[in-house]
Amino acid sequence: MKTKILSILLAVAAMLGLGACDNGLDPAPEAQGQLKLSTLAVEVDETEDVINARSGVDISDYIVTITNSKGEVRGRYSYSEMPEIITLPVGDYTVEVKSHELQKAEWDKPFYSGSKEFKITDGVITEIGEVKCSFKSLKVSVAYTQALKDAMGADCRVTVVANDEGRLEYLPEESRIGCFAVIEGSNTLVASFNGTVNGSAASVLKTFNSVAPGQHYKLTFGIKGGDTTIPDETGQIEIGNGVTIDLTVVDENVSGSVDDEEDIITKPTRPGEDPIKPGDGDDPTPPTPPTPGEVQTVSIKSDDVKFVEDDDYTGPNSCDISNCVINIESTEGLTHVKVDITTTNDGFREEVGAMLPFHFDLAEPGADADSFTTLNFPIGNDVIGQNSIPFDISTFVPLLPNFPGTHTFTLTVSDSKNTLVRTLTFVAPEQ
Repeated sequence: MKTKILSILLAVAAMLGLGACDNGLDPAPEAQGQLKLSTLAVEVDETEDVINARSGVDISDYIVTITNSKGEVRGRYSYSEMPEIITLPVGDYTVEVKSHELQKAEWDKPFYSGSKEFKITDGVITEIGEVKCSFKSLKVSVAYTQALKDAMGADCRVTVVANDEGRLEYLPEESRIGCFAVIEGSNTLVASFNGTVNGSAASVLKTFNSVAPGQHYKLTFGIKGGDTTIPDETGQIEIGNGVTIDLTVVDENVSGSVDDEEDIITKPTRPGEDPIKPGDGDDPTPPTPPTPGEVQTVSIKSDDVKFVEDDDYTGPNSCDISNCVINIESTEGLTHVKVDITTTNDGFREEVGAMLPFHFDLAEPGADADSFTTLNFPIGNDVIGQNSIPFDISTFVPLLPNFPGTHTFTLTVSDSKNTLVRTLTFVAPEQ
């Protein structure tokens, strides 16, 4: 009897359920539409020339990602493997197309990306149309004049650092173009030349503080000629589809005989926009080197070692000294103390690189603050606004004899009025 009653109850429940469906009491099925991906076209804008991707550039491995208004990924494909049509709930979406997963630094792999918003409507097949991908990373190429090539030793190299972590080394025969990510809040590019020129150690450091996506910095290093005591800046601006700036800068802080030229190709984001020039800072009124007769408010001195820029400098410092303390002073109060370390020894690069970055600003230590504190370096508020601080690298100098090669510490110190660069070079002989 119980079994029979249970069967009747189940049958009644089923009938009620069917009746509810018939009465429209169940939730309506989710409204959906379709997206036709087979018609998605991608155009790649290579800054100087616009090329139709379907006819000129291989985009088969480009990554296509579809996200909804909540940022949830609803589809991710390589361009060559996209389905013809996909079904999506009604709503607002964005399709992003990018050339590859962006890396901090890589060779011959510029990053392109673009996006487009679209809407899915109930029962409608939507076509996105064309997505334009533009150059979104930073290119850096390095070359040397023939005169410098003839004078360079085998240890010469240029180290380029961008986005605080991206780092590439350009050997004398390097022909590839370095590509660097441009990260929000980190718009500094540092290029340093180090090595033996005409039998003497040479070091050049160039810092650019306003790099932006879509730029190509062409750095050409050459033997300096003419009056080496006067900074000389000449340039030519050509207005076309983009803006090309040919700029030659003679650095007065060069070690003896090498200078650098930059050919910066950039595309302004709006008509009339001023092109970015080397040396522009993050501040609207960045500190500049003093003009003749102007009081220098920054000083960098040491009783233990000689700087490359000192009048009585006769060559690289000895690696056998036990102390190396640099005294940094400013009558106006310090704003930045930037340090760039370069070396020709791979072992030194690996071991010291595991302890601290090779390019940093003691005023803005970031994630490396604990490492600098452990090394007794002043950081943050112990630098900003101070009139005098020590920079003690005595920990490192005794290590240098274990790493044969040229090691350079370049300091770029700023206050509200001036910027001063001083370079320490050590050469450790073969053991």
